[in-house]
Amino acid sequence: MISTSDAILLGSSMYAANDGASWVSKDGSCGCALGRAYMAAGGVVPTDRTVCAADIAAIWPWLSEGDIMYDISDMFNEVVDGHLTMDELVDFVASREPAALEATIESPWERMVREGSAL
Repeated sequence: MISTSDAILLGSSMYAANDGASWVSKDGSCGCALGRAYMAAGGVVPTDRTVCAADIAAIWPWLSEGDIMYDISDMFNEVVDGHLTMDELVDFVASREPAALEATIESPWERMVREGSAL
């Protein structure tokens, strides 16, 4: 599965930015940072409703923890307003993704593999 930060970066090159008022436009042609990431990761726009936070969190469950989705949305508005760059937003997301956090903690199994004692 593509990481959230990579999907944000990919989506920003595939779809136009919206004004941040919705996750994804009804026709799927534009979206906010997470909406475009959702589309880049293969998400589809439902025909009977708009894309919601639960749709995005279904791809990246860690986004349902706390207010991180709304923090990212607020940062996207700062990108749209010219106060932040998309790279700064992507770096913020990458620093909070589970893979980034897990990479800093070596499990006992990983240590055994690294030391060769698990073979």
